[in-house]
Amino acid sequence: RNPTMKDQALSSKSSHPLEQTISSIGKSLLTDVVDAIDPSPERATDILLTLQNESCKQKPTAAAASNNNGSNDTNDNTCIVTIAILENTRIGKTLTKTVKACKRHKRTASQEETPQWEKALELAETLLTIYKSAADAEAKQTAIKKKKSEAAAEEASSAESSEGLPSNTSAYKARLITQKKELYKDPPALPPSHILIEETWVKSPKRDNRTGELTFPPGQYEETNKLLKEFRPNRTPEEILRSG
Repeated sequence: RNPTMKDQALSSKSSHPLEQTISSIGKSLLTDVVDAIDPSPERATDILLTLQNESCKQKPTAAAASNNNGSNDTNDNTCIVTIAILENTRIGKTLTKTVKACKRHKRTASQEETPQWEKALELAETLLTIYKSAADAEAKQTAIKKKKSEAAAEEASSAESSEGLPSNTSAYKARLITQKKELYKDPPALPPSHILIEETWVKSPKRDNRTGELTFPPGQYEETNKLLKEFRPNRTPEEILRSG
């Protein structure tokens, strides 16, 4: 099967290693099972077992799979395939085609190969069920997280006005989201807990003719004066704006 432009575009988007692996396995299913004229049930089972192993955290060994007597019980395994991987690889559609192909080949198979096609068919149907359950669980978790985030934002918005300093990071994040600000950190760092304002105007800063640094005269707050000793800019805000 020659790769189409659509296949090449899909392959270029597959950056996750698991996504690339599942995409490759899906192509093998199409080539060796779905589109094959005289496919092998052993080959179909091998590909499907590989897909099952790659899709679950606990990878069963070949011995464990044979001891299951073809039951393919994967309830103890956790599916690690995400909705994004399912959409990008279209493995669900490939498995649906594989199920139809297994049924078709089973009808025309010999008495010896019929049980082997039944095993392959059961594997394909089990994988479809696993993927559907994993997608449903992920969608529910996403909906829960979104609901909690919206509730937290609404609660913070109603409990605290838009004026004044936020009391915690949740309220601050909610305010930034409401005002459509860009989040550079998540959770964002809170602004200073309190701001000191001098009761009277202090003198303008002086510039050192040699270094060009600006020094600020002390005010009435010792805490601010300690910070001003280390604050030695060489440009004023006006100079920065004018320079572009």
